[in-house]
This record gives sequence, structure tokens and C-alpha cells, in this order.
Amino acid sequence: MGFARSFIGKRHVKTLMTSVGGSLAILLSTDREDRKRFAQAQAPGMARDLDKWSQVGLPGGETTYMFRENFVVCYDARTRNPRWVMERITRDTCRGEADRRVVSFYEEESIDPSFRSKNSDYLNSGYDRGHMAPAANNRSSVKTMEETFTLANVSPQVGGGFNRDYWARVEKFTRDLTKRCQSVYLVSGPLFLPRQKQAGDAPFTSNPTSKARFIMSYELLGDPPGLVAVPTHFFKCVLAEVEGRYLVAAFVLPNAPIPPEVPLTRFLVPLENLEQAAGVRFFAQALSQEDKERLDGRVQLLRGTLGGEEGGIAGLLAAQAPSTALVTREGYGHDSGRWGKGRNKGGLRLNLAGPEHLCEALACQLPPERFWELTDGRAGGGNGGGRRKRGGDTTESSNSLTPW
Repeated sequence: MGFARSFIGKRHVKTLMTSVGGSLAILLSTDREDRKRFAQAQAPGMARDLDKWSQVGLPGGETTYMFRENFVVCYDARTRNPRWVMERITRDTCRGEADRRVVSFYEEESIDPSFRSKNSDYLNSGYDRGHMAPAANNRSSVKTMEETFTLANVSPQVGGGFNRDYWARVEKFTRDLTKRCQSVYLVSGPLFLPRQKQAGDAPFTSNPTSKARFIMSYELLGDPPGLVAVPTHFFKCVLAEVEGRYLVAAFVLPNAPIPPEVPLTRFLVPLENLEQAAGVRFFAQALSQEDKERLDGRVQLLRGTLGGEEGGIAGLLAAQAPSTALVTREGYGHDSGRWGKGRNKGGLRLNLAGPEHLCEALACQLPPERFWELTDGRAGGGNGGGRRKRGGDTTESSNSLTPW
């Protein structure tokens, strides 16, 4: 995609943000030579047959890429959710005077109206409009904060116990990494995970010979046919850069209330398993296949005796038990004496041989409950403070320091 942007003028960039199968750009530009050059760069031999397809146009619109100052959105028109949102945050992006209480959610005008999610879809739905790139990560200016309020950056999230609580604490945890790391890359997005069939489940197919072991079920908001899918889970991948090294972790959380005492390490998953479930490759330029395999081998050790999260994550995403004996999570805490000699000035243990698992280099511990009450509230939690649309309604928070 970078090649396309280098030789095609701005008038064509929006067109090229739509892709087929996640890789082949749909060439609807009016410039025939532009189309041929791009086709030759993307797929040898494609240019020969390009005119045959461009005469009527290949199917398109299902995936759109949108570049903002601090994040990129890959939007999925079928589910009307972002497929993923990638951020790069630093101390500077998280600091500033921008106040989310004066910002409102808005429809993304660059998306075809037939494929957009709308504020009305969330009205009285019982779900929050949950940011993937949080407002509080973009406090450096009003503009950067406003960009996070596009509905292209939003998925339906359970409010109490999740978006307004546990998920907000996860966002704060990743934001606090900027105090120790030069930059932090985050990829967040929805997942639609199946569950295993159980005795007594109603038939999901008219095929009497079906031997399928899994079924998919999720809610939908709005009015047909333009419905907004409610994800079953959410993922967040982290790659933090410190002293030229990478710290990496991947988490998958259910879209449901989570008790505040549950440790974040309960939701650790192997990165490659998440890639298979999401259909997305993460940090491909930073991590080799060998890096991923080595990091994923540490996940079960880090999870220790905590076991799997209910609802299907364990079966779909959990690591295979390593050949070495399991150790408890406490053995990898940031206060453990075993890491005392291998730390940098920020208290991080660095593995000079390559990327390190984030939760081995430091403790993956969440901030306190209601941490926003200890801050100024302008963008205190994952979704900031003050004015908030609960379940699609515009309401004023009774406490301006709450994250919603």
C-alpha cells in the first residue's frame, strides 16, 4: 500500500484504501496508467487482465483503511466495526490539555453511507460506544482527540464492569508503559469467537449430518440490513520499544463484566494463536516467526496456575503446555529478586538476545479500580471523563471524574 501512495496523487488515496482479500487493492482510478503501474507492483501478470476487471469494477467496500495522526483504522464494512486499530503512543501523545467533555461521537463520512455505523444504532441499545484507540491516548491536541471519536474507531462494548471499568484499566496500563518506554505500539480490535456445542443447543443448521463442534452466536444492533455486530471478545496486542529492544504481549478479553480482582495475566494468549483467530498478522516487520514461537512458549509459564478464561479463549487461544515445569505467575513479578541484576534504569528486565515478553520484563498489573478519581478527569479513563453517551444516549455523568 505504501507504493500506491508514493506515485498516486491524493485524489486516488481513498480509492486505494479498499482491498480485496486484505491484499489486492481495487483499482477504480480514472487514470489507466496509474492502475497498470499499481497492478504490476502488486501482482505480476495482473496488469495484462486489469482492463477486463476494471470495466465493471471488482467487488469492493468491505475493508477500508483510514490514517489519522496517531492511529490507523482498518474498518470492516460487514460487521460495521473496526477490524483493527493500530496506535503509536508516547508520553507526548498522552499529555496535553484536550478535554473529551467537549467532544462528541460522529459518523465517519469517508465510509460509504451504506456501510457506516451510526449513532442511532447505539441508541437505547444497552451497549457503550467503546474506543479502540482511546481518547486519553490522544490528549496532545483537540484535533487528535476528536479523531478518536469517529464511529469507525468504535465497537459495541458492555459498559459496567468492562468498558467503564476493566477495559479502561487495561488502557491505562498500556498508557503507563510510555513512562518507561520510548514508544508503544498497540493493536486493538473486536473478535467473534465461537463456543463449543453443548447438549441441548438448538439446531443451527438444517443439515442432519452436521458434525460441526463449534457454533457462533452474537447480538446485532440497529435495523436490517445495516446491522452493527456486537463482538464476543476484544484483543489488545502490545509492542513497547525500550533501549532498542521490543517488549511484546497479546491479550484477549470477553465482552462482558470482569471482576476487578481478576489479574490481567489471566487473559494472556499466544500471539500466533490470536493471529489465526483474528485473521491478521501483527508486527510483521518487528518480529520473526522464531521470535513469535519463543515468546508464545512463555505464555503458559506466565499464566502459571491461573488456568484459562471461561467462554472459549482457553480452547481457541491458550498455549500448549511447555515441556518445562510450570511456574507460578508470582515468579515473574517485577519485584522478584531473580530479575534484580538484569534491569535497566526504569526497572525493566531486558533480554538482549531478542524481543522479550512484556510480562516477564515487568509486572503486567492493572492500575487500581476507579483510578480516574485520582486524576484530573479531562480524559482520565480509557474513554475520558465528563460527557458520555451511555448505550447511545447523551447523558451527563454525575461525576466528572468518571471515565465515561
